[in-house]
Amino acid sequence: PYSDRYHLFRLAAHLAKYWTAEFAVETAKWAMEVHAGLGGLAEYGAERWLREAMILAIWEGTSHRHILDGLEVMERKRAHKMLFRGLAEIASSKELQDMESEVEQHLKLPAEEREALAEPLFRRLAILTAETLARKSG
Repeated sequence: PYSDRYHLFRLAAHLAKYWTAEFAVETAKWAMEVHAGLGGLAEYGAERWLREAMILAIWEGTSHRHILDGLEVMERKRAHKMLFRGLAEIASSKELQDMESEVEQHLKLPAEEREALAEPLFRRLAILTAETLARKSG
């Protein structure tokens, strides 16, 4: 009953929520380090950024939940194929072919192994998607 665009949106949303939650924590941690010992003090705001970044996953769903749901929509609905078609006019064909091959190989793994080893793949796919879309808009 759902369209291909809906499934593409599901994958894109899981990639975006996963990557922004992960990147927010890394960025807030970096901000605390830049402020050195003062980064942990409430007066400088960086400690609040880290706290809020860490609960982002609670608000939006845990990173692992987004990975598993993203895998499901790739496996059952082949949403990654639609994503790659959408990125094709911007990304290099080699980049997309390599990523598509990696995704296809990963989806052939036994379910338990596929889930256990999914984070590095999902991270690379999220970064590729974000960087490609940034080139388009920028």
